[in-house]
Amino acid sequence: MRIAGRLALGLGAVNLFTLVLIAAVSAEDGSWAKRNKLPPAHAIPVSEVALRAERSGLDRIVRIDTDGTSYRVEGLDGSGRRVDLRVDPVSGTVTR
Repeated sequence: MRIAGRLALGLGAVNLFTLVLIAAVSAEDGSWAKRNKLPPAHAIPVSEVALRAERSGLDRIVRIDTDGTSYRVEGLDGSGRRVDLRVDPVSGTVTR
């Protein structure tokens, strides 16, 4: 094997080790999934969020996510246009 090939293989191994180490440390301190914050303890259930989104005009729900302060619902309306809704996790109020 040529020196350049050995060097590339060695650098690849170092990069892989570094990525595994960063993932392990991030998972341990909770920062790996910071974007998936939990809704408040007294929040309405996700099934109610889906029902309210459908009542607001979504024909197809693609995704429901939360940032800790609101639910974000991505979906398609009757015309096939993409629609993003926000739903208050406590009151259930829907906003666009």
